[in-house]
Amino acid sequence: MINVTHPIILAKKLAKLIDHKNKESKMVQELCYKCCKLSGYYSSKNDLTTMKKLYLIALFFLLSSNAVVMAQDKQVKMHQVVMQLNSADTAVWSGMLGNIRNFQKVWPGNVKIEVVVHGKALNFLVTSKSHLVADVEAMTKLGVVFNACENTMNKYGIKKEMLIPSVSSVPSGVAELVIKQEEGWSYLKTGY
Repeated sequence: MINVTHPIILAKKLAKLIDHKNKESKMVQELCYKCCKLSGYYSSKNDLTTMKKLYLIALFFLLSSNAVVMAQDKQVKMHQVVMQLNSADTAVWSGMLGNIRNFQKVWPGNVKIEVVVHGKALNFLVTSKSHLVADVEAMTKLGVVFNACENTMNKYGIKKEMLIPSVSSVPSGVAELVIKQEEGWSYLKTGY
């Protein structure tokens, strides 16, 4: 038999929130009544004190379980961001790296970032033409993926050996952006 003669303090505070007229309250009350009836705890459907205590306990457990689930969701949320870079402007390149640092600061350990580089931005990933090689290498070690568009590489005669060593490539930059968005990644276009 469940002892509900001394409901917890929180349950007493929640008593003011009970509205016995709405549909959900009626359903919880009926469930509490049936449980008590089956257990032989009381025999009268009019024993509102016991039913109210059971209702409050049920409400407390529902609220506390929702709080636990919400807290867990916040802890394990892995953000996925795909960034498009297709500008030759080196200020845009630096700004994009700043955005990545901001993501890593706000969501440390909880963010996957892929940068898709195509078009006029390809020099960002070419070792001999980029002033940000050390930054790209450092961010790659932190898990950021930099992908060069092979269509653009072919267009400008750039070979894989010419790219920063930690950089990868994809057959089509724009197709990679679409694929990532279809997989649920958030899209961010850098520059203008």
